[in-house]
Amino acid sequence: MANAMRRPASSWNWALWTGLLMALIVLLMAFVGPMLAPADPMKENYIGQVGERFIKPPFPPNTIEGFPLGSDEWGRDLLSRLLFAIKPTMTLVLVVAAVRLVIGIAAGMISGWSRSWFSRVLDVLISASLTIPVLFVALFVIALMGSRWGVWAFILGLAITGWAEPARIVREQTRGLKSQAFVEAAYAMGASPEQGVLSHVLPHVLPMMWIQLAFEVAGSLLVTASLGFLGYFMNGIWVPVGDWVGQRTAGMPELGEMLGSATTQRVPWSALFAGALVALIVLAFNLLGEGLRAQLNPDRQRRRADMTLASARAGAWVEDKVYVASANLMRLASGNGVVVLLGVVIIGGIWTIQASQPQPEVGPAVSVQGGHFWPVTRHDPQGTYWTGVEGPRSASLLWRFQSSSPITSGPVVDALGRLYVGTQERELVAVSPSGQVLWKVELPDVPFGSPALAGDGSIFVVDASAGISSVSPEGKLNWSAKYTEGQQPFSGPVLGVDGTAYYGTTSRLVAVYPSGNLRFLVNLPTYSLVDFMPRLSADGRYLFMEDTVTDTDTGSLVFDQTQPPMDAYFVGSDAVTYLRGKDGIDQWEPTDTGYVLIQKAKVDARLLGTNLQRPQQSGVSPGGNVWIVYSSGFDAARFVWINTESSAVNIIPFPSEQTRLIGIDQSGAVYTCGEVMGEGAFCRSNTAASGELNWQMDLPEGAGVVDGAIAPNRLYVTVGPFLYAIGGQ
Repeated sequence: MANAMRRPASSWNWALWTGLLMALIVLLMAFVGPMLAPADPMKENYIGQVGERFIKPPFPPNTIEGFPLGSDEWGRDLLSRLLFAIKPTMTLVLVVAAVRLVIGIAAGMISGWSRSWFSRVLDVLISASLTIPVLFVALFVIALMGSRWGVWAFILGLAITGWAEPARIVREQTRGLKSQAFVEAAYAMGASPEQGVLSHVLPHVLPMMWIQLAFEVAGSLLVTASLGFLGYFMNGIWVPVGDWVGQRTAGMPELGEMLGSATTQRVPWSALFAGALVALIVLAFNLLGEGLRAQLNPDRQRRRADMTLASARAGAWVEDKVYVASANLMRLASGNGVVVLLGVVIIGGIWTIQASQPQPEVGPAVSVQGGHFWPVTRHDPQGTYWTGVEGPRSASLLWRFQSSSPITSGPVVDALGRLYVGTQERELVAVSPSGQVLWKVELPDVPFGSPALAGDGSIFVVDASAGISSVSPEGKLNWSAKYTEGQQPFSGPVLGVDGTAYYGTTSRLVAVYPSGNLRFLVNLPTYSLVDFMPRLSADGRYLFMEDTVTDTDTGSLVFDQTQPPMDAYFVGSDAVTYLRGKDGIDQWEPTDTGYVLIQKAKVDARLLGTNLQRPQQSGVSPGGNVWIVYSSGFDAARFVWINTESSAVNIIPFPSEQTRLIGIDQSGAVYTCGEVMGEGAFCRSNTAASGELNWQMDLPEGAGVVDGAIAPNRLYVTVGPFLYAIGGQ
């Protein structure tokens, strides 16, 4: 009787419940992990203290307070990075596993049921795919398409042959079921082949789907970890920046990224913890798959039916309740398996799209007085570089205007499409949209920087002696004034909503009313000479000159210089003010007692390869995405585009150190022009979010790009004495 009362060891499916518990914990951590992280996973710490001793990162585990698992080489908390890394990794492997199963079930059932030429082709494809290692195929696809497809390259690479194993299993089951009596009976009663497959074969195939899904998740994670170890990981694929040079594009936490970075950073505990987490997740889903297979084993069901009455009573509450619940769950899951699989693909695909695609762009939030297309260099008084029109989709030379002397200033484009440029002969020249000279006006000195257009169409020009002039739209000199002696201008003017012109000189900030009277003249701290054009806040209250903030009414200094002094304030095309540093962008908001910073985007300068470069220009798109131009002044700059939703990064290398950013149009096309030594000038257009080259055009004559402007389907650029109009057909 005692033996009868003892439950057989095989009655408790420990693999199923252990694996299920572990898998649920993993999925739960994917959602709540970022909320539990004790620190910012991207925050670098350059020094730590142990007693009286200071140490540099990497910090070993449990050495520095606040770093229980230690840090990586740059002082970033490993525990926080692990908690953040689970979600993107698990989303990827779940989508890949679901895609493999959907393709595998469809291919396996067609191959196993039909005897047509198509099924024979599928047989060959299944056999061929089974012979090719998934890792090899994934490496090839990601290396080939990664920089353009991003995370979709991983899904394609992992699924392009991974479907073969589920297809083989489904094919064999389908062939066995096809000869069963109940299928032949359905045929005898008039069922069509489609009805036979959907009504009689598919319900028998679907229960094994959950077993295979668990194993596919584990297998996909192993391949993903292997890819990461080799340097290929989501948001961090290698992108080309030269003929034989590539670099990783992001340092966002992801399990593959952490394994790959650990191999280069020589931080063994980082690889240990990331590898251990991968091993635990793989173990969880392997146990779950093995447990599901045991639960659906017919021998197990027969053994349960043969249990004695005493044994059944002894385990009544646990065994019966658990069995009934699991049986109902399996029947429900099997009946809706296709819906669940498609749901995983769709939901995971939506997240993947959101993570890999740029934010949708809308019209710029900053306003331009008078509706001018390009009223000042960098497009607007905020210096956003972003215009609300689309530039040329393709490139052809529409016309060329040649001045009698080199062009030194401009171009700007008014609401009627007229262009204004300044020349070495102290002239301001108006040019029609077709390239004809409308009028010329002589100025006190050589125009400097870029003219600025007021709301009424008046043109304001700063000259080489730091004087300023106003010219009417009809070509009449309204007035000229000079309020400094021995000063050199740093840029052309920017105009406030009330028409006040602001511009900087060697050590002063000058504000002039529209009438030509002086509003204020104040001294400012020494500039770093990196980005010295003044920028107005969207509300016109502040004027930013690199790292200084000035009140536009009084000229008084509102805030002292930032630390470090190379940081700079700027305004995004979303009308928000930001503070730019070497390692990222912060939103800047003034308060009664100072200001607060809200993190917008972090930049991993080491992984981007910008350690020796400084951010020269920066901006924020209307959709909230961040861009930064890095340069040292001695080499070619790089345009870095950051999708702030997913922290995906794209890099557009400039062809030469003489290349400059002209602007960005409404569709996100980046326009640059420059000169390659010995080869002449050129202009090109790239898509910001992908880096894809839209077009490139060599300019026939001239050298030394002065500036450019974007108008509807037009790109204007000044090179030497020439003004070029580039447009699409």
